[in-house]
Amino acid sequence: KACVAVYPSVVQHDIVWVWPNADPQYKDIITKKKPPYFPVLDDPSFSKLIVNRDIPYGYEVLVENLMDPAHVPYAHYGIMRTRTPTVKVDREGGRPLDMKVKKLDINGFLEQDWGSSNFIAPCIFHAFADVEVDQEHRRLSLIFMCVPVSPGNSRLIWTFPRNFGVWIDKIVPRWIFHIGQNLILDSDLYLLHVEERKIMEIGATNWQKACFVPTKSDALVVGFRRWFNKYAGGEIDWKGKYSGALPPSPPREQLMDRNGSKSRLFMTLSSTPSSTMESIEPPMPELEADGREKERFDWYSQWYPVMPVCDLDKRVPHGKKVLGLDLVVWWDKNENEWKVFDDTCPHRLAPLSEGRIDQWGRLQCVYHGWCFNGNGDCKIIPQAPIDGPP
Repeated sequence: KACVAVYPSVVQHDIVWVWPNADPQYKDIITKKKPPYFPVLDDPSFSKLIVNRDIPYGYEVLVENLMDPAHVPYAHYGIMRTRTPTVKVDREGGRPLDMKVKKLDINGFLEQDWGSSNFIAPCIFHAFADVEVDQEHRRLSLIFMCVPVSPGNSRLIWTFPRNFGVWIDKIVPRWIFHIGQNLILDSDLYLLHVEERKIMEIGATNWQKACFVPTKSDALVVGFRRWFNKYAGGEIDWKGKYSGALPPSPPREQLMDRNGSKSRLFMTLSSTPSSTMESIEPPMPELEADGREKERFDWYSQWYPVMPVCDLDKRVPHGKKVLGLDLVVWWDKNENEWKVFDDTCPHRLAPLSEGRIDQWGRLQCVYHGWCFNGNGDCKIIPQAPIDGPP
């Protein structure tokens, strides 16, 4: 009863990943199933700059927004550079995009017409393209890791590895890149925050009935909504922790205030597994509405990225939330690895993330001083006799 629940965790590409089930049967899950792996993130010839930020709108809206290139010339006008079409129909230069979802199953889907991209359920959207630089073929990737945090909140970890212009990241201060990336996220943040509430009003499973999406540029967004409705029932499984309602919407000025947001820059990256999937006909795949029993996506049998290690201080514990679970991430110097525990002291349920790492490298609760080792075992109860509690 004095032990803390320990979640399976692993560091891959300098990102801490967690398996959100502390049942002992999953202790060695890493030997059976690994997080998505991206070879370019381990390739020294590619740039390795990573950013993360907590976002005040939900996972579903975050994913579909990143899959939607058609909004870029408008929502991010003057901030992001886009290709100028031969004939401009307006100031921003929007143009038709021939996008098509090729394959879709419970593990995600592929898109191969407009570019090359894939959705690896539940967190990863990966796009890549071959570009010509100085008459040489080079590779640019966009890797977005979308983490469900709680209703109306998500976390984005992203990196754009490339094997050209790598020198830029070595001489340009990170804070400059940081400013630019946050300007992009800020420029459509309010729109998406409001959009999410409108989708909640109509119900996620009624998304396609409420939204008019007639063009091929919406194919990936529709594909994601099809996956979300078909395999996840149009909702994230919060295990009954939340009612499903969104948190109160703050004033726009407060919503746009990033002072409490934890975004940073660091070095790192991640992968793309392949799978056999069924072929479908987009760009407008119908959201499943028939009564047949379908395979159900298990949100708690997946690896989730928590935070890049460069954004974690080994001297203190860090409170993070993933899939509605309150976690504490801390550095176990005795085992020389990052650990992820339930952020709850078994004594009086105080958050362990408010504690400290003691001089022996144990996680210590700030409320009564109980200490825990890397296995979650309680090693010290200061108020108890040396031979244990009476």
